[in-house]
Amino acid sequence: MQGGIWKPVNIGASQIANYEFEANWEILPKLNLFSKSVMSDTKNKTRKEDGSPSSYYGKELVYIPEYIINIGMDYCFKNYKIKLDYTKTGQQWTTQDNLKKALADYEILNASLSKTFTFGKFEHDFNLNLNNLLNNYYDIVRYNPQAPFNWSLGYGIKYFIK
Repeated sequence: MQGGIWKPVNIGASQIANYEFEANWEILPKLNLFSKSVMSDTKNKTRKEDGSPSSYYGKELVYIPEYIINIGMDYCFKNYKIKLDYTKTGQQWTTQDNLKKALADYEILNASLSKTFTFGKFEHDFNLNLNNLLNNYYDIVRYNPQAPFNWSLGYGIKYFIK
């Protein structure tokens, strides 16, 4: 950490356990519910040259959220797709010694609408994305705020070789 801004550094050893769960459920034709969660248990296991624990031994690793929970749904009708997606991300430590207050957990709600069609050997995809509908202010790296509500338009094209 230099000047209060985190810089990546290598550590001698760590112990990381991730527990993942994923589910998809088609509750009606063309209506799908989905969920994914990741729980992380991370510890710095660095030791000094004499084998004794370092001052960071047993501390949480930086910038790895305690958990990420994502749930959502999508509905497809003809060439349209509507998607609603909620994500909750747990707190994250920002210093190796875990003494500075961790970044707070945060929630994001996104929605999207897309239309896909084929013309000749090309598949075209137009989409509208509405991000952070809850207009939450949050950081994923200390002192680096993320965008509040924002939107984007997109266009994709695929060429099929037959």
